[in-house]
Amino acid sequence: MLSWRGRRYRLIFSIIGGVVLLAAFLVFLRVKPVPSCTDNRRNQGEEETDCGGSSCTPCSVKHAKDIITYWARIVPLRSGVYDVAAEIENINEAVSSGDVNYTFTLFDGQGVIAERTGNTFMYAHERTLVTEEAIAADRVPTGVRFVITSVIWQARADLRPAIVVVRREYAVVEESDGRRKSTINAIVRNDTGNDFRRALVQFVTLDTQDNLIGANKLVVEDFRAGQSRSLTAVWPEEFTATIASIRIESRVNIFDPSAIVTPH
Repeated sequence: MLSWRGRRYRLIFSIIGGVVLLAAFLVFLRVKPVPSCTDNRRNQGEEETDCGGSSCTPCSVKHAKDIITYWARIVPLRSGVYDVAAEIENINEAVSSGDVNYTFTLFDGQGVIAERTGNTFMYAHERTLVTEEAIAADRVPTGVRFVITSVIWQARADLRPAIVVVRREYAVVEESDGRRKSTINAIVRNDTGNDFRRALVQFVTLDTQDNLIGANKLVVEDFRAGQSRSLTAVWPEEFTATIASIRIESRVNIFDPSAIVTPH
């Protein structure tokens, strides 16, 4: 049997222990991390750790694969001025982007000669072209690099609008002063049920070795549903290489709300 003094000490120690536990619990409540999308835990209804659910970035966006660049090429437009083109692909099945930023860099053995930055968009599982025209350079470039600098992904898998190329024709036009220019005449048709404020049409010509011969792009304004439009891309000089293929792509950035005029 404990003495009266022993029981008193035991009671005191129990009270002190309880106070310590209570204090520790209160401290724990104050410093307990609030569930978040960066706490490395699967909580708050997340589909996977730190993604999905009602609060966090969709998992398809968090795990989105990088855009693939297949090639980047350069060709002289005239003395000291160059056209460039690249072919890229978004291999994600259900992730798109209305904001893809890129840079073309022209270089030679001494380093960088010129750069051109730009912005494009990509539908889910889309392979497409990127073109830039008339890049001035003080030296003759020996090559070009194409880099995707940033992408803002969206969890959406919209179908690319059906704007089809129904005709393409290469022709050489002779001016009154004897100069000869290369042209590509095309007819594109809006087979969608939407009127578009603008559509981007890109032209790329390649030789038998898939070298770039020419790159160009035009913007079609006020492109109505069911409408066909005639376009002509012009180069200041006649192509000297033999054209093996002409690629024409017509695209609409539906990620830009102002692109669609009236849905039918």
